[in-house]
Amino acid sequence: MTSEMTLVYWYADPTGNITLLVEGSYAPEQHAAIAGLLLAAEPRAEQVGFLTSVSSDKVSLRMAGDEFCGNAALSSAAVSLEASGAFSGTLTVDVFGLSGSLRADLCRSSGHCYSGCIEMPSPLEISEQVFSLSGQDHLFPVVRFPGICHILCTRPLDKASAEESIRSWCHALDAPALGIMQLDLQAGRLLPLVYVQAVDTLYWESSCASGTCAAVSWLSAKSGGDASFRFSEPGGTLGARIEQGRLYLSGTVALEKKTLSIPAERKKPL
Repeated sequence: MTSEMTLVYWYADPTGNITLLVEGSYAPEQHAAIAGLLLAAEPRAEQVGFLTSVSSDKVSLRMAGDEFCGNAALSSAAVSLEASGAFSGTLTVDVFGLSGSLRADLCRSSGHCYSGCIEMPSPLEISEQVFSLSGQDHLFPVVRFPGICHILCTRPLDKASAEESIRSWCHALDAPALGIMQLDLQAGRLLPLVYVQAVDTLYWESSCASGTCAAVSWLSAKSGGDASFRFSEPGGTLGARIEQGRLYLSGTVALEKKTLSIPAERKKPL
Protein backbone atom coordinates (compact mmCIF):
# COMPACT_ATOMS: atom_id res chain seq x y z
CA MET A 1 0.00 0.00 0.00
CA THR A 2 1.40 3.39 -0.97
CA SER A 3 2.18 5.82 1.83
CA GLU A 4 1.55 8.91 -0.23
CA MET A 5 -0.63 10.38 -2.95
CA THR A 6 0.90 12.10 -5.98
CA LEU A 7 -0.78 14.97 -7.79
CA VAL A 8 0.27 15.50 -11.39
CA TYR A 9 -0.25 19.04 -12.66
CA TRP A 10 0.82 21.60 -15.22
CA TYR A 11 2.42 24.80 -13.99
CA ALA A 12 1.10 27.24 -16.60
CA ASP A 13 2.25 30.84 -16.96
CA PRO A 14 -0.22 32.82 -19.09
CA THR A 15 1.12 36.39 -18.86
CA GLY A 16 2.13 35.94 -15.23
CA ASN A 17 -1.27 34.67 -14.04
CA ILE A 18 0.20 31.40 -12.73
CA THR A 19 -2.37 28.64 -13.13
CA LEU A 20 -2.07 25.06 -11.85
CA LEU A 21 -3.92 22.52 -14.01
CA VAL A 22 -4.37 19.14 -12.33
CA GLU A 23 -4.55 15.94 -14.37
CA GLY A 24 -6.59 12.96 -13.21
CA SER A 25 -10.08 12.18 -12.01
CA TYR A 26 -11.09 13.90 -8.77
CA ALA A 27 -14.58 14.41 -7.39
CA PRO A 28 -15.74 18.06 -7.32
CA GLU A 29 -15.97 17.96 -3.53
CA GLN A 30 -12.20 17.29 -3.47
CA HIS A 31 -11.31 20.30 -5.59
CA ALA A 32 -11.12 22.94 -2.85
CA ALA A 33 -8.86 20.82 -0.63
CA ILE A 34 -6.54 19.91 -3.52
CA ALA A 35 -6.44 23.54 -4.62
CA GLY A 36 -5.47 24.59 -1.10
CA LEU A 37 -2.58 22.11 -1.02
CA LEU A 38 -1.29 23.20 -4.41
CA LEU A 39 -1.59 26.93 -3.72
CA ALA A 40 0.35 26.42 -0.49
CA ALA A 41 3.06 24.51 -2.38
CA GLU A 42 3.27 27.03 -5.23
CA PRO A 43 3.40 30.54 -3.72
CA ARG A 44 3.31 32.28 -7.11
CA ALA A 45 0.16 30.47 -8.23
CA GLU A 46 -3.12 32.38 -8.35
CA GLN A 47 -5.66 29.69 -9.28
CA VAL A 48 -6.21 25.97 -9.78
CA GLY A 49 -8.15 24.08 -12.43
CA PHE A 50 -8.79 20.40 -13.17
CA LEU A 51 -8.33 18.79 -16.57
CA THR A 52 -10.97 16.08 -16.68
CA SER A 53 -9.76 14.87 -20.09
CA VAL A 54 -6.90 15.73 -22.45
CA SER A 55 -6.41 14.64 -26.07
CA SER A 56 -4.41 15.95 -28.99
CA ASP A 57 -7.19 18.28 -30.13
CA LYS A 58 -9.59 18.63 -27.20
CA VAL A 59 -9.44 19.29 -23.47
CA SER A 60 -12.03 19.65 -20.70
CA LEU A 61 -11.52 22.12 -17.84
CA ARG A 62 -13.25 22.69 -14.52
CA MET A 63 -11.91 25.36 -12.19
CA ALA A 64 -11.60 24.65 -8.46
CA GLY A 65 -14.30 27.20 -7.61
CA ASP A 66 -16.41 26.54 -10.74
CA GLU A 67 -15.51 30.04 -11.91
CA PHE A 68 -14.68 30.90 -15.50
CA CYS A 69 -11.07 31.82 -16.29
CA GLY A 70 -9.90 32.78 -19.76
CA ASN A 71 -6.22 32.35 -18.95
CA ALA A 72 -6.91 28.83 -17.67
CA ALA A 73 -8.85 28.02 -20.84
CA LEU A 74 -5.96 29.26 -23.01
CA SER A 75 -3.50 27.29 -20.87
CA SER A 76 -5.63 24.15 -21.20
CA ALA A 77 -5.50 24.51 -24.97
CA ALA A 78 -1.70 24.74 -24.73
CA VAL A 79 -1.66 21.48 -22.73
CA SER A 80 -3.70 19.84 -25.49
CA LEU A 81 -1.27 21.06 -28.16
CA GLU A 82 1.65 19.83 -26.03
CA ALA A 83 -0.03 16.40 -25.90
CA SER A 84 -0.29 16.34 -29.70
CA GLY A 85 3.40 17.04 -30.20
CA ALA A 86 2.46 19.34 -33.09
CA PHE A 87 3.96 22.76 -33.77
CA SER A 88 0.57 24.42 -34.22
CA GLY A 89 -3.07 23.52 -34.26
CA THR A 90 -6.72 24.31 -33.62
CA LEU A 91 -7.90 23.01 -30.25
CA THR A 92 -11.30 22.71 -28.60
CA VAL A 93 -11.74 23.58 -24.92
CA ASP A 94 -14.84 22.47 -23.00
CA VAL A 95 -15.23 24.57 -19.85
CA PHE A 96 -17.54 23.57 -17.01
CA GLY A 97 -20.48 25.97 -16.88
CA LEU A 98 -20.35 27.02 -20.53
CA SER A 99 -23.00 25.74 -22.94
CA GLY A 100 -20.62 25.56 -25.90
CA SER A 101 -16.97 24.78 -26.61
CA LEU A 102 -14.22 27.37 -27.06
CA ARG A 103 -11.93 27.24 -30.07
CA ALA A 104 -8.25 28.09 -29.73
CA ASP A 105 -5.58 28.53 -32.40
CA LEU A 106 -2.07 28.16 -30.99
CA CYS A 107 1.49 27.66 -32.15
CA ARG A 108 4.64 26.67 -30.31
CA SER A 109 6.98 29.67 -30.14
CA SER A 110 9.86 27.89 -28.42
CA GLY A 111 10.37 24.92 -26.09
CA HIS A 112 7.20 24.62 -24.05
CA CYS A 113 5.97 28.15 -24.81
CA TYR A 114 2.87 28.82 -26.89
CA SER A 115 1.12 31.85 -28.36
CA GLY A 116 -2.19 32.39 -30.08
CA CYS A 117 -5.80 33.25 -29.45
CA ILE A 118 -8.96 31.70 -28.05
CA GLU A 119 -12.57 32.64 -28.71
CA MET A 120 -14.20 33.73 -25.46
CA PRO A 121 -17.85 33.54 -24.42
CA SER A 122 -19.80 36.71 -25.10
CA PRO A 123 -20.99 38.70 -22.09
CA LEU A 124 -24.40 37.75 -20.77
CA GLU A 125 -25.04 41.35 -19.76
CA ILE A 126 -23.35 44.76 -19.71
CA SER A 127 -24.95 47.16 -17.25
CA GLU A 128 -24.27 49.86 -14.67
CA GLN A 129 -24.88 49.33 -10.96
CA VAL A 130 -24.43 51.31 -7.78
CA PHE A 131 -22.06 50.01 -5.11
CA SER A 132 -21.15 51.49 -1.75
CA LEU A 133 -17.45 52.14 -1.21
CA SER A 134 -16.07 53.75 1.95
CA GLY A 135 -19.55 55.04 2.82
CA GLN A 136 -20.24 56.59 -0.58
CA ASP A 137 -22.30 55.28 -3.50
CA HIS A 138 -20.58 54.89 -6.88
CA LEU A 139 -21.94 53.89 -10.28
CA PHE A 140 -19.75 51.28 -12.00
CA PRO A 141 -20.04 49.37 -15.29
CA VAL A 142 -20.63 45.64 -14.69
CA VAL A 143 -19.88 42.98 -17.29
CA ARG A 144 -21.34 39.54 -16.54
CA PHE A 145 -19.91 36.38 -18.13
CA PRO A 146 -20.91 32.80 -17.38
CA GLY A 147 -18.97 31.99 -14.21
CA ILE A 148 -17.64 35.46 -13.40
CA CYS A 149 -18.62 39.14 -13.20
CA HIS A 150 -16.34 42.13 -13.60
CA ILE A 151 -16.72 45.62 -12.20
CA LEU A 152 -14.81 48.21 -14.24
CA CYS A 153 -13.33 51.18 -12.41
CA THR A 154 -11.86 54.03 -14.44
CA ARG A 155 -11.04 56.20 -11.43
CA PRO A 156 -8.29 55.62 -8.83
CA LEU A 157 -9.45 53.06 -6.28
CA ASP A 158 -7.90 52.48 -2.87
CA LYS A 159 -6.58 48.90 -2.74
CA ALA A 160 -7.65 48.29 0.85
CA SER A 161 -11.19 49.49 0.11
CA ALA A 162 -11.42 47.23 -2.93
CA GLU A 163 -10.23 44.22 -0.92
CA GLU A 164 -12.72 45.01 1.83
CA SER A 165 -15.67 45.40 -0.56
CA ILE A 166 -15.19 42.68 -3.15
CA ARG A 167 -16.67 39.78 -1.16
CA SER A 168 -19.93 41.60 -0.38
CA TRP A 169 -20.17 42.86 -3.97
CA CYS A 170 -19.69 39.32 -5.25
CA HIS A 171 -22.53 38.08 -3.04
CA ALA A 172 -24.73 40.99 -4.13
CA LEU A 173 -24.16 40.09 -7.79
CA ASP A 174 -24.77 36.38 -7.06
CA ALA A 175 -21.65 35.46 -9.03
CA PRO A 176 -19.25 32.53 -8.53
CA ALA A 177 -16.38 34.99 -8.89
CA LEU A 178 -15.88 38.73 -9.14
CA GLY A 179 -13.14 40.86 -10.59
CA ILE A 180 -12.56 44.54 -9.92
CA MET A 181 -10.68 45.86 -12.95
CA GLN A 182 -8.94 49.18 -12.44
CA LEU A 183 -8.59 50.75 -15.87
CA ASP A 184 -6.33 53.59 -16.95
CA LEU A 185 -7.59 53.99 -20.50
CA GLN A 186 -5.20 56.80 -21.39
CA ALA A 187 -2.14 54.77 -20.36
CA GLY A 188 -3.61 51.45 -21.53
CA ARG A 189 -3.14 49.82 -18.13
CA LEU A 190 -5.30 47.31 -16.26
CA LEU A 191 -4.90 46.20 -12.64
CA PRO A 192 -7.04 43.16 -11.70
CA LEU A 193 -8.34 42.07 -8.30
CA VAL A 194 -10.21 38.74 -8.42
CA TYR A 195 -12.21 36.91 -5.75
CA VAL A 196 -13.55 33.33 -6.09
CA GLN A 197 -16.31 32.45 -3.62
CA ALA A 198 -16.14 28.65 -3.42
CA VAL A 199 -12.44 28.52 -2.55
CA ASP A 200 -12.33 31.98 -0.88
CA THR A 201 -9.26 33.15 -2.82
CA LEU A 202 -8.45 36.81 -3.33
CA TYR A 203 -5.55 37.88 -5.54
CA TRP A 204 -4.21 41.00 -7.17
CA GLU A 205 -3.62 39.00 -10.31
CA SER A 206 -0.69 39.40 -12.66
CA SER A 207 -3.17 39.38 -15.54
CA CYS A 208 -6.85 38.63 -16.01
CA ALA A 209 -8.09 37.38 -19.38
CA SER A 210 -11.82 37.63 -18.72
CA GLY A 211 -11.29 41.05 -17.12
CA THR A 212 -9.43 42.18 -20.24
CA CYS A 213 -12.32 40.88 -22.35
CA ALA A 214 -14.82 42.62 -20.07
CA ALA A 215 -13.08 45.94 -20.64
CA VAL A 216 -13.01 45.47 -24.42
CA SER A 217 -16.66 44.37 -24.45
CA TRP A 218 -17.67 47.47 -22.52
CA LEU A 219 -15.64 49.76 -24.79
CA SER A 220 -17.13 48.08 -27.85
CA ALA A 221 -20.65 48.53 -26.48
CA LYS A 222 -19.95 52.23 -25.89
CA SER A 223 -18.64 52.75 -29.43
CA GLY A 224 -21.26 50.52 -31.04
CA GLY A 225 -18.80 48.60 -33.20
CA ASP A 226 -15.82 46.28 -33.36
CA ALA A 227 -12.98 47.01 -30.97
CA SER A 228 -9.41 45.90 -30.35
CA PHE A 229 -7.29 46.83 -27.33
CA ARG A 230 -4.11 45.71 -25.61
CA PHE A 231 -3.60 46.37 -21.92
CA SER A 232 -0.40 46.48 -19.93
CA GLU A 233 -0.98 44.38 -16.80
CA PRO A 234 1.40 43.53 -13.94
CA GLY A 235 2.52 40.27 -15.61
CA GLY A 236 2.72 41.56 -19.18
CA THR A 237 0.40 42.48 -22.03
CA LEU A 238 -2.95 40.92 -22.94
CA GLY A 239 -5.01 41.75 -25.99
CA ALA A 240 -8.66 41.23 -26.82
CA ARG A 241 -10.78 42.10 -29.81
CA ILE A 242 -14.36 41.92 -31.03
CA GLU A 243 -14.88 41.04 -34.68
CA GLN A 244 -18.37 40.67 -36.12
CA GLY A 245 -19.79 40.13 -32.66
CA ARG A 246 -17.25 37.48 -31.62
CA LEU A 247 -14.84 38.01 -28.73
CA TYR A 248 -11.23 36.82 -28.91
CA LEU A 249 -8.36 36.83 -26.42
CA SER A 250 -4.71 36.84 -27.52
CA GLY A 251 -1.92 35.74 -25.21
CA THR A 252 1.03 33.51 -24.46
CA VAL A 253 1.48 30.47 -22.21
CA ALA A 254 4.59 28.73 -20.85
CA LEU A 255 4.14 25.18 -19.52
CA GLU A 256 5.98 22.92 -17.09
CA LYS A 257 4.76 19.52 -15.88
CA LYS A 258 5.20 18.92 -12.15
CA THR A 259 4.17 16.58 -9.34
CA LEU A 260 3.35 17.05 -5.67
CA SER A 261 3.54 14.14 -3.21
CA ILE A 262 1.10 14.25 -0.30
CA PRO A 263 1.95 12.15 2.79
CA ALA A 264 -0.67 9.64 3.89
CA GLU A 265 -1.64 11.67 6.95
CA ARG A 266 -2.55 14.61 4.63
CA LYS A 267 -4.85 12.53 2.41
CA LYS A 268 -7.88 12.28 4.69
CA PRO A 269 -9.30 15.80 3.99
CA LEU A 270 -9.35 14.94 0.27
